[in-house]
Amino acid sequence: MRWRCNFCDLINDVPPEYYSALDENYVRKDINERPELTRGCVEFVAPSDYMVRPPQPPVFFFLFDVSYYAVASGMLKTAVLSVKQVLPQLCQDTRTHIGFLAYDRYLHFFNLRPGLSQPQLLVVSDFEDGFLPVNQSLLVNLSESKQLVEDLLEKLPDMYTDTKVVESALGPALRSAFNIMRPIGGKLLLFNCANPSIEPGKLTNRNDPKLVGTEKEHTMLQPIDNFYKNFALDCSNRQISVDVYLFASTQVIDVPTLGSLAQYTGGELNYYALGTLDCQPDCEKFSQDIVRNLTRETGFEAVMRLRVSTGVKVNAYYGNFFIRSTDLLALPNIDADKAFAMEFGLSDTLVNVKHISIQAALLYTTAGGDRRIRVFSSCLPVTSSLADLYKTSDIDAIMNLTAKAAVEKGLTTKLRDSSELALSRCIDMLAVYRNSFATNVTSQSHLVLPDSLKRLPLYTLALIKNLVIRVGGQGEILIRPSERAGLISRLRTLPVGASIPFIYPRLFLLTGNNQWGTLDTNGQIILPPQINLTAEKLEANSAILLDDGQQLLLRFARNIAPEWIAQIFGNTDLKDSRKVSLPVLANELSQRLNTVVQTIRSQNNWGFQRLFVIREGEPLDHKLITSLVEDRTREFSSYHEFLIQLQKQITSRRVQ
Repeated sequence: MRWRCNFCDLINDVPPEYYSALDENYVRKDINERPELTRGCVEFVAPSDYMVRPPQPPVFFFLFDVSYYAVASGMLKTAVLSVKQVLPQLCQDTRTHIGFLAYDRYLHFFNLRPGLSQPQLLVVSDFEDGFLPVNQSLLVNLSESKQLVEDLLEKLPDMYTDTKVVESALGPALRSAFNIMRPIGGKLLLFNCANPSIEPGKLTNRNDPKLVGTEKEHTMLQPIDNFYKNFALDCSNRQISVDVYLFASTQVIDVPTLGSLAQYTGGELNYYALGTLDCQPDCEKFSQDIVRNLTRETGFEAVMRLRVSTGVKVNAYYGNFFIRSTDLLALPNIDADKAFAMEFGLSDTLVNVKHISIQAALLYTTAGGDRRIRVFSSCLPVTSSLADLYKTSDIDAIMNLTAKAAVEKGLTTKLRDSSELALSRCIDMLAVYRNSFATNVTSQSHLVLPDSLKRLPLYTLALIKNLVIRVGGQGEILIRPSERAGLISRLRTLPVGASIPFIYPRLFLLTGNNQWGTLDTNGQIILPPQINLTAEKLEANSAILLDDGQQLLLRFARNIAPEWIAQIFGNTDLKDSRKVSLPVLANELSQRLNTVVQTIRSQNNWGFQRLFVIREGEPLDHKLITSLVEDRTREFSSYHEFLIQLQKQITSRRVQ
């Protein structure tokens, strides 16, 4: 018996151990016992050929900034308490290793060798050669040193309370952490609160307010120092991923440069900005994100290989990884929240081909020490019918790829090119459709949209107005480069399911309907009615809830009934916009609103969503106004105007 490879068309003999007789329909009799023949995702236990060493244990190494800004802002205390909170869960695996290193102008090592009566602090001021004060016991088995780790986490927040040191030796600290972790690999979690001020890796404030909103703004979104990229590549080779937590205080942080640590190691960047919605960085979200990081399902020492059929090629990869070869992605660690995107193209004409195949094979080690291969396979039909192509188009996937491609384009040239790329793709898709399917003069003079892409113009306009690529002029709300860089990093790893709320947020109307927050006939929570992102839908006495995938904004109109607010908060004293923990009160409205907020948060697996309360007319009301992408602004068209402009450009576009 022989079989044909659906990737290279090569005919092969079936191995004797894989042989099976066929039934009367010429189907293998054991097909129900072979999930790889019927399932798109299958996981195998990797044979010894896929192991260059014994599977590594889970390793977590924490690198804490303990300079003045880290202590004064509350970052250090919040980070330590968050790690302490999940310590019991980390202890469940007796193989888990853990280590800690702190830094300001010096390096602070913590000896956690089993048998010590208390953690031993070792301060190093001379770090020219990456000197380690002890060869072992800086990375220890958590089960064996549990009491010492607990003692350290109990004392650490108070050890630097009176510090006045503002210098930061981040570069030397990273090198030392690397030297400690390199024999095993693992997760390096960096908590940083200011630009490093000591070589190597010293960074200065390069943000120039005069460049914001200009053609040269993209230069502030590019890494400025190769030290961090080169360090990240060294980490990738040693199976070390870096998760970066940047916590803004009064200092400007070079987010693009430090973000290289996560970008090339398969890690993640989290940036907590000062002054986005209140006067302090968001400690609660910071804490929740740390807990999520340490408790989600994680795989170690991973690589992913992508295979495609003959005639198909990969045009672009998006995500956080390092490309070792044209089809091999190095992912030192992989977790449940990571997503990767690829754009495919044709390298040859597909003649007499009914299907093409795409396969991603992920080799990784589980937290329990099993070496596994998870294989994702897709077999896609080939069609020469444009009608079929448009009918089966996935608008969410299209916008996910368009947004990522637009961002990368803007980083290499200028930000305005991001908007132009998004607009050009929209015009190309709709122009081909109009020229192929417009059947009369009327349809030739009107915007013709396939059913699957009805929302393409709306989402394209929303993307152009999104702060991740938005280019503002005089009178427009501008975003600081550090915050934009944080959004760009977020977008790189955003899965398809989270794309649309990020691009076109959901706006819920809370007043005038009493069904939301209850169960429907299928036992599902009924969400409030969703309305368009335009001020025309905002009533003078309304309460609305905005979900952009990153945060929740609860906004009250000026004429909202005082008793409505009282039912939610127990009083009507809401003088300032603020972050809130929504109370659960003994009334139906409070309980229904809490149910809706919890439901929305449960639908979002890509970060904790903090709830903010905004009153109409307050300074921070602009946060919601910016999200009303269907309205006209000084720089941007309304949705209606955009459709007219789009139709003119489509009509004039000659199909190549």
